[in-house]
Order: sequence, then C-alpha cells, then structure tokens
Amino acid sequence: MKLLTLALIAASCATPPPPISLDGSWPSSPGEYERVTQAWTRHDRVTQGLSAGVETVMEVSATFKSPQWRAAHARFAAKARKLPKPEADALLQVQKEEAELGYEVQILFSTYDRRANDLQKNLRSTWRVSLADDQGNEVRPTTIRRDRRPRSEIRAEYEFLGDFHVPYVAVFPKSIDLLRPDAKKFTLRIASSRGGVELVWENGR
Repeated sequence: MKLLTLALIAASCATPPPPISLDGSWPSSPGEYERVTQAWTRHDRVTQGLSAGVETVMEVSATFKSPQWRAAHARFAAKARKLPKPEADALLQVQKEEAELGYEVQILFSTYDRRANDLQKNLRSTWRVSLADDQGNEVRPTTIRRDRRPRSEIRAEYEFLGDFHVPYVAVFPKSIDLLRPDAKKFTLRIASSRGGVELVWENGR
C-alpha cells in the first residue's frame, strides 16, 4: 500500500495541477470537488540514501482551503448528505465564516521515524511549519491539530490519504495577505534537521 501511495503522489507531481486564482474571491459557481481539490493540493517528499537503499524521510500532501475549495467542499458535503437547499446554504455560510478566522491547510504527513511525526506540537515540533507570501513575509501557525475524524471520512475528501499518513489541520493568522488580485504565489514550508519541502501555489490566471 505504501508503494501505491508513493506511486500516486509521484503521478500527481508529474502532472501539473489545474491553474488557480489567488485573488481570494468566492466563485459564482462551485467547481467539481475532485478537480478543485487537485488544483489546491501540493505533494512532495524528502528521501535519503541508506545502506539498504533509498528511504523516505518524510512525505506530505497539503490542501490549502481557499474560497474556491471551500465553496466546492460545501457543495460536495451537501450533496453527500442530501441536504435541502436551506441547509446547504447554511453549510456554505459556515465555510465563509471559518475562512475569516485564518488560513487553513489540511496536511497529510508521514515520516520514516514515526516518533518524529509530531506536527501537533506546533512550535515545539521536530518540524518548523510556516506560510510565506511572494515577498518572503512569513507567518507561523496559531494551531496545528490532528484530524481525528474516521479515516474513511477523511479519505472520502482527500483520496490521496495513505495508510501511513497522519492527518493534521493547520490554521495560520491572516497577518500577511496571501490571497489578493496581484499575488504571484505563496509557499508552505515544512523543515527540520532531516530535510524539508517548499510547497508552492502560483497564480495561474
């Protein structure tokens, strides 16, 4: 299963995600959930050579919960639950309210040493997590918590969830403006003494 997960991630990395807009606007019509999730998700991993061959030090998939993603997710959840329109509209309103509280990123994270999979410790974690805008301004998370929903529920939303991933939700303060009409890109950084990744969302529209 681990090899299958790595193959899926490699395939995702080989194919550029659909273009995204960083203007921060809410779409007039939600897109198809799977395609929108693909567009707002980035994957990477760190490997190192050992005597027995190449080992994966860490592997990450991160979905940035943009207004486009939140709108698509609200419709996806409403359809899955067969909600009537008033309740579906209320679900979308909840997403809009949550978006005002901070930038939220769903992180699926695995490590070779499971003891080092400790993002929930945030500032005390083995890993340093941050978001940076296109000017290099950086912000650290206010909270990182484990997503303790049933794995079947998480996998229904994020099909690339692997058996060894630990799911997290990271919330960052909106003290830097990542989503604006003139934004070129922003970056999620996850790094430690073992290595690190930079996941980049670029404005493609």
